[in-house]
Amino acid sequence: MTETIERPRSLTSIVIERLREGIIDGSIELGSHLSENRIAELYGTSKTPVREAFAHLQTLGLLEVQAQRGGIVFQPTLEQVRELCEVRLELELIAIRLSMERNRVAFISAVSDTVQKMIEAYDLEHPLAYQRLDNEFHNTFFAHCGNSLLVRAYDLFSPRISALRTHLSTPQPYLLQRSFEEHKMIRTFLERGDPQSATLVLKEHINRTRECHSSLLKDRIAGTHPG
Repeated sequence: MTETIERPRSLTSIVIERLREGIIDGSIELGSHLSENRIAELYGTSKTPVREAFAHLQTLGLLEVQAQRGGIVFQPTLEQVRELCEVRLELELIAIRLSMERNRVAFISAVSDTVQKMIEAYDLEHPLAYQRLDNEFHNTFFAHCGNSLLVRAYDLFSPRISALRTHLSTPQPYLLQRSFEEHKMIRTFLERGDPQSATLVLKEHINRTRECHSSLLKDRIAGTHPG
């Protein structure tokens, strides 16, 4: 008889997860200042796990650690948005191709299941559940690609992509509606065995996202966009 004993999670990993999710789900604003002391008090820990969590979040590009000042949540520039979208597009295209070649049945099934959950969760007034499924949808490409290096490469910047979706796309109903339709189109083409058409939609999807995010950032910089 065997029984698996789960190792307790470290305080550092708990702080990492809470801060990461806070930035991604929008409860922690882009560009905001995080104090080691305040975070330690909030989570009831010493400053050591908070400092270690800050260092990890910096490797993900979600936080810039400043000596004696805590950390600043990332606030992307227009150039960084361009770079993120360019790299994201190339990696997602490769991931779809490999997933269709290596794990077609499981991949299409996972995409279909995720889109069905998105249909059930779609609510313009309460979009957070849908946004989480949006992240899951794109992660599905990598879960079935059969290349761990590709997965690790995507993991390096996917938290920033997820955060930008929440902070910039979610407050715009027209972006959410367009995204919703494009995800359904990608599913349909993959189910038909037409990855070429699916990738054309994906290219349009990511390029439009880049244009919209750039425009919204310009408005923020100019002080004309609320928040």
